[in-house]
Formats: sequence, structure tokens, C-alpha cells
Amino acid sequence: RSEGAAKGSLIGLCFERHIDMLVGMLGILKAGCAYVPLDPTYPASRRDYMMADTGMSQVITQSGLAGLFADLDVTRIVLDDETTARRIASLDMARLDDKPSSDALAYIIYTSGSTGQPKGVMVEHKGVVNLVLALHEKYALTAQDRILQFASVSFDMSVEEIFTSLCHGNTLVLRTDECMASANAFWRYCESMAVSVFNLPPVFFHELLSDDVSPVASSLRLVSVGGDKLPEQDIVSWYQRAPDSILMTAYGPTEYSVNISVAQLKAEASFQIGKPLANTAVYVLDEQLNTLPTGAVGELCVSGVGLARGYLNKPEQTAQQFVPNPYYEQGAVQHGAVLYRTGDLVRWLDNGNLDYVGRQDQQVKIRGFRVEPGEIESLLNQSPLLSAALVVVNKAQRHEAKLVAYVIAASAELEADLVTELQQYLAERLPSYMLPSAIVSMTEFPLNSNGKIDRKALPAPEFTMERCDKVAYVAPQSPAHITTCEILASLLGVDKVGLDDNFFVLGGHSILAMKAIMAIKQAIGIDINIVNLFEAQSVRELCVLVDAELLRKQLEETEEFEEEGVF
Repeated sequence: RSEGAAKGSLIGLCFERHIDMLVGMLGILKAGCAYVPLDPTYPASRRDYMMADTGMSQVITQSGLAGLFADLDVTRIVLDDETTARRIASLDMARLDDKPSSDALAYIIYTSGSTGQPKGVMVEHKGVVNLVLALHEKYALTAQDRILQFASVSFDMSVEEIFTSLCHGNTLVLRTDECMASANAFWRYCESMAVSVFNLPPVFFHELLSDDVSPVASSLRLVSVGGDKLPEQDIVSWYQRAPDSILMTAYGPTEYSVNISVAQLKAEASFQIGKPLANTAVYVLDEQLNTLPTGAVGELCVSGVGLARGYLNKPEQTAQQFVPNPYYEQGAVQHGAVLYRTGDLVRWLDNGNLDYVGRQDQQVKIRGFRVEPGEIESLLNQSPLLSAALVVVNKAQRHEAKLVAYVIAASAELEADLVTELQQYLAERLPSYMLPSAIVSMTEFPLNSNGKIDRKALPAPEFTMERCDKVAYVAPQSPAHITTCEILASLLGVDKVGLDDNFFVLGGHSILAMKAIMAIKQAIGIDINIVNLFEAQSVRELCVLVDAELLRKQLEETEEFEEEGVF
């Protein structure tokens, strides 16, 4: 237990994917504290908000990321620092006698909030334990299984991967940046590490299927796809590629310990989200919380041992979503006193499975992450550049929904550079997966006969480079800069990328970012930290990093030559 950390404290956890990330996570939990993931790729303003909201005083991190917290009033515990290692070695290594109770907090993960700020979901130990036990049975895990740790620790799917594996003696395999370079690289890595089980978001799963040449890892036994609805064609395509494997889907909001239900998907059957896990009660209800018959569409509400405690420091939102359960049964674990209203629309099927229909609001999943368009809309409406803003979900793309912002400038004088400035404004405040894929400037919003905004009459956006035509194209000059821009253009599927363009504004995201890093390494021979790519506000800033790494490499080679007496 770290000095000054009282039992029940909230401790920040900020790492790139590394074994020390797991060491820090387990250390926090064994000390009776709860961990709060702080994604190093998030904008500083978002991390700062999360730290202030939790009131944390300590962050466990690594040396390459410690600088993110240098100017903050927080104690940094840097696990790969020699001084920290000596301090740890000097401590009493006896097992801690006091253990956290089942009702103690295990973690707080922040998810998008419709009011303009992310909200921290508080999950307890008992919910994670229930998940681990249920999935061990559903996935029929054995000691020989090797589970891939794919998800970011800021995404609750990581809880399933990490604890389901470690609590049952399975081998946990951390994915690498290199294996994300292509579908072939991913399959080769899984083969080399004998991965038998993994869980993927639908977008990356579809990307794997788009490569029908690279062979599926022969070690693979079970694939689970969670975070969003899986197109039926992808189910069929998967079984054509891997007919002997098991394909499952896992469904659940962050407000319940990762999963509410799981289902095995069949190539000949329609997509379903399955039956509730053990100690979980699911209800399909109307607006008055009355139960609905089989086949009727209603809101999915859930109760049980895996239910979160609520939202940190947000009693009003907690009261809106976590309501008294009218079907509460004294002594029945799965029929708890509190009911969570998910906002998802479902129906019971004749076979006892749940069928996912959609949302009753504008919430959307972007690459597995839950996004409230209202949070982005609220941020835009805080900008002095605008008189009005509207954020909608565009589902024209079959495999991935896209966010579109429609805006009205506060004055005609501001219209010239409006899109560019708003892109910059949002990039400084939101994680990459929440950035709109298009910003459309308008003079007024279309209205219907009732005087309300007619969303159906909004103009269709163009998800192409033309949306950034207010950004003057600045061509790269040096060979390294030209190569970097060509790599980014190829990954983004656009004709060209200029020095003043923003990779994420053009549609880049975390998976493409990892591919970009690996492509740059292969083409130019240098390593760029992926955190630096997320922090770069333009391709020009990325090219500055490329130049710095090239210079560092040249200096190292010069020193090696001098030591060998070449000069």
C-alpha cells in the first residue's frame, strides 16, 4: 500500500500497454483502493477533469508518461524508475491481511455524458467477480487458453480480458503496436503467441475479414465481438474463414460490470444478444416500467449483482438512470432493489434470447466506445464562434457510424475559418473517437411545421478531404516529410495530406494511428511514440517529431562509429 493512500482511495493509472500496467492495477486493488484509467492519448483537459472529479492525489505511471503530470498537484509513482524500484524492494513483502469487501469499489471508468462532461461509473468488486465466474463457464475456459488483451484499459472490455484470464490461471497475452499494422500482422502475432481467445470491437473484426488472404491463427478457438451490433454478413464471412471456431457476442453497458448477456452466433441465424448472465435480471419495459410480452419492443432495464454504484459526483444523473426496481424480490440476488435504465431498445424472442433493436436516444457506439452527441454539442455551444450547434449520427457507412456537427457562426465575419478553428477547438478537448467526421457550416437550420429542427432535412456531409478545404494545402518538402504524408493519406483513403492538416480531424482513429506508427517505422526506420501522435495538433508537428527521431538516430550512429574508432 503506497504511503498516504487510505483504504478506498481512487488511484490514477496511466500506462501504455505494458506488464507494469497490470502490476499497477493489481497493486491498487490489493491495497484496497480503486483504479481510475487515465488514457495518455486523451487531451490534457479531459484527463485533468477526471483527476479533479475523483479528487485523486496519486497516479501510478511509467517514466515516458510521468511528464503528463509534472505541473499537477499529484504524487507520481513511476514503476520503471530506479528510485521507485528501490523503495518497493525495501518494503515489507508480507501479504496484506485486510482485504477489500465485495461492496468495495474496484474501478471507475469514464464514459461520455450528455450534459457536456464525461461521467465516472463506479463498479464494485462483486460485479467483477460475478463476471469472471460467469464468463469462465460461458467460454468454457481451460488452463491451456491464452487470452489476448486487446482493449484499452479506459474501455471496460479490458476488465473482462484481464481478470477473466488472471483469476483462472489462463495466460494473458498483451497485444503489441506491431501486430496492429495489418490483418496479416495481427494473425501472425496471434499464431506466434498461440492465442486461443480474444474479444474485438466490430470495426476491427470487420477489418480482419476484409483481408481474405491472410490465414486465421490456427490456435484460435473462440472469438467474442462486443461493443456494438455485428452485421450478419460478417458472421457468415467469419464462419467461411474459420468454420471450426466459436463466434460469440457480449452485450452490456459500462453501468453493469461489462456484460449483461452473451450469445453464440450462428451463420444461419440472425444476430441476437443472448440470455442474461448468472445473477443478472433483465426486463423489457415500457415507459411506465411495465413488462412487455415476447416480441414487443421496449427499453432494456437490468438489475443484479453486477450493477454499478452509480455516477461519481452526479446524484441527479444517477437518480435518472438508477431507479427503484418495482420487481425487487427480497433475498433474490439478481432482482436487486435498484434498476438501471439502459436506453437500449430490445425484445424477447421465442427462444428466450434478447434481440437488439436500437437506441431510444442519439447515443452511438464509435469503435466500441459509447458516445453521447450531446457532450460534443454542449462543447460546441460553449464556443464564442458559434450561435448554434447540432451533432447528429450519420449511419450511411455500413460498418461504422460517423458523427457530424452542423454549426451556425456567431457572425458572418467568423465564417471564413470556422471549420478549421472548430476542428482545433474540439481536438484539444475530446478523445479522437469523439471528433466529428465532418463539420458543416450553415446559415440556419431547417425547421419542420412545428418550428423544431428538421434533422431529416439537414444536408448530407462529405466524408472526404473537401470538408477541409478551408485549410490551405501545404506540401511536404523533405523526403521524410513526403513519406510521412503519403503514409497518412494512404491510411485515410484521401488523395493527399498537407502539413497543416490534422490526422484525427481527417478521420484518423486509434487503430489507424497504430498502423501509421508502424508504417513510419518500416519506411523511415524510426520509432514514434503513439502518445506523441495523439498530442500532435497537425501533421507538421508530427513531422517535427520525425525529424527529431532521425537526428537522434544519426547521433547514436555517430557515437557508435566514434567508439569503434571509425572517426
